[in-house]
Amino acid sequence: MIKNERFVPLQPMREKPFLLEKLDLKFRWGNYGFRVLRFHLNSFAPGAKIGFHKHSEFEFHFVASGKGNVVLDDQTYFLQEGMFYLTGPDVLHAQEMDQYDPLEELCLHLEIVPLTTDSFIERMDNDKSIASVEPADWGKEQEVSEAEQCVRQLYDLPARPMMDRRQTMSYFYRAYDAIVNHESGVYETIRQCIIQIMLLTTHASNQEKQPWLTLPHREASEVHFQMACQFIRDNYMFPIALEEVATTVGISKRQLQRVFQKYTSATFTAYLEEVRLTHICTELRIGNKTVEHIALDNGFENVNYLYLVFKKRYGMTPRSFKEQSQQIINE
Repeated sequence: MIKNERFVPLQPMREKPFLLEKLDLKFRWGNYGFRVLRFHLNSFAPGAKIGFHKHSEFEFHFVASGKGNVVLDDQTYFLQEGMFYLTGPDVLHAQEMDQYDPLEELCLHLEIVPLTTDSFIERMDNDKSIASVEPADWGKEQEVSEAEQCVRQLYDLPARPMMDRRQTMSYFYRAYDAIVNHESGVYETIRQCIIQIMLLTTHASNQEKQPWLTLPHREASEVHFQMACQFIRDNYMFPIALEEVATTVGISKRQLQRVFQKYTSATFTAYLEEVRLTHICTELRIGNKTVEHIALDNGFENVNYLYLVFKKRYGMTPRSFKEQSQQIINE
């Protein structure tokens, strides 16, 4: 089946769909810091489904080919090529592909943080040079104003699909093409492509080659691990299956298990339980909810299973942990 490529040349991107996201990209625009978490062409088989989930970052979805449905704010919308929608932060959504027609989606996961916050310094790998410059020095007044306006509009954008009437998808290919040709100024080109994607979402060179290694890289397994961990941290309170996370990340269940063993020496299930137990311990220390409510609020189907996992991990029951913690606080 030949895909419709009237929006962007997809075939070159199909050959290396994750080329862009292997780059550790972060940049400044106005008074904001931007980190690219994912930037890729995602292919879904006919009938594929991704259950309700959310992200702490913005995710830009552009349908390059195929059709399907997306659920946003409890409303189901039809998707077809040439459409786009924006999710996040914390927007619950679910996706379902057409039963007969595969869907290809250009995705950009983008973390946006004000430069003046401590979390930005931490998230940008403790780059101390960021903290040494006042926000007003990051750019001219117009740039600061435009960045502020764009970010505010992204937060206010309606949660529904729209037609990409401004050919925003072409900037995905433009960024991809810049890397393939090792263009001079490739970092700024990608930066400007991302800014254009944001700007056009809110509305609708030089051929000298540079060495590939001039840009920081991440192993594909590291990208998959970081995205899987982020997904778990964002959705630990919901039922999460290995297959669902693997589909979201874009790899097989077996690959995802190997990734967790590589970076944590533990299984996917063990990591998920550790994240949930960390939140549960905090609630047991300072909260007033019952153990039963805490279990359900943190992804455990029933309190009996929580007791089993908790005692194995900490050598005591959740109730005993709560009592000991309260005694320490009251001393």
